[in-house]
Amino acid sequence: MALFYTSGPQQHDSGKFRHLRRLGMQQGTKHQHGEFRFELLSMESSAPIKRLRYHVRIFNKQNLRVGYLRDFSSPAQAIGAAKQWVEERG
Repeated sequence: MALFYTSGPQQHDSGKFRHLRRLGMQQGTKHQHGEFRFELLSMESSAPIKRLRYHVRIFNKQNLRVGYLRDFSSPAQAIGAAKQWVEERG
């Protein structure tokens, strides 16, 4: 019979794993629509043809993320889609 146990959480950082932001991700403007808040993000693709794509994070009034819409070609499209998302659920 095997015996397994844990020694508790480790308190030191070994340097093996690091928390890094995604390369090319830029935080953009913040918008409000009703009780929801949107954060616009932009990210440059690393494909052979470089292009800029836009994403939107949607937060409710408790500041919890309730939606994430991605891959829009312009900021206006991304914010418009986020507003439509909120209206469909409201």
